[in-house]
Amino acid sequence: DDRVVYFGELHAHTGISTDGGSVDLGNCTSGACGNFADYFVNARDAAGLDFAAITDHLNGNYAMDADGWQAVGELVQGAPGGAFVALAGGELRMRRDGVQPLGHRNLILFGDPADLGALGLDDFAGLDDPETCDDIWTAMEALRSDHGRMLLLPHHPAASLPMATDWSCQHDD
Repeated sequence: DDRVVYFGELHAHTGISTDGGSVDLGNCTSGACGNFADYFVNARDAAGLDFAAITDHLNGNYAMDADGWQAVGELVQGAPGGAFVALAGGELRMRRDGVQPLGHRNLILFGDPADLGALGLDDFAGLDDPETCDDIWTAMEALRSDHGRMLLLPHHPAASLPMATDWSCQHDD
């Protein structure tokens, strides 16, 4: 038929957040880590992917700092071109009232990588502790209007640990 299938990675920790590891960041403990600087080249050339996103933690215990977010933006801007698509994003731990887990979500950003410098970690605060499910969509719309299209995907959708997805917050078309 006339369909085209693309393969990619929408959840990867590079070592910018503390639960990942990277040789060139000095936090590789397993011996199986690669270099942060080579993430997109390896995704394209070694893994044969069509697209890849960096989704280190944006909040919570393992969160990256502002310097880490800037490094992600720089890596996306310098990623190999051609048919390969490099995406910035992050993993969000979402809780209602600071306690009840809504689950982890991966936020994938589709805006111009050059504009990532204008997007700070504080811009994601509305997604950290929403009081209602509608607060999630309000925060997403505010981000989209300022920074372009994005996608919020459940992470750990069937797991009970580390945090199961609460499906009571239905998707927004």
